[in-house]
Amino acid sequence: MGYEILRFRDTCRSCGGTGINMTATSDGEGVVTETENPCSECGGEMTAEYGWLELPAGIYPAYEIFEHTALKEYKALEDDERAMYDLIISQGTIDMTEGGESKSELWDLFGAGSTTRANLIAMLSE
Repeated sequence: MGYEILRFRDTCRSCGGTGINMTATSDGEGVVTETENPCSECGGEMTAEYGWLELPAGIYPAYEIFEHTALKEYKALEDDERAMYDLIISQGTIDMTEGGESKSELWDLFGAGSTTRANLIAMLSE
């Protein structure tokens, strides 16, 4: 399954300066909220440009990792382990490629034979 990220880029109509780039993960049914931000360089009006970027193979939206996590196993983690999991999930997109730090940490948190690891392996093979 391929994933896309909706990307926003604000460009000033007056000076051509760029504003804050924001991204929001979407499965195609997400809600997008637009905020008007003045140009940080000249205070001019910003124009929003939108586009979809396909995520590279092995990169997954955080919600997919969360959805494949067995809640009972998450609750059984020690506080420092839970903090590591929460840190990984907070990234927005997770590198699950071979040798990726996030994948390695998740494998450390959820050992062989765990439901979560089995779920993640199934997700990677979809």
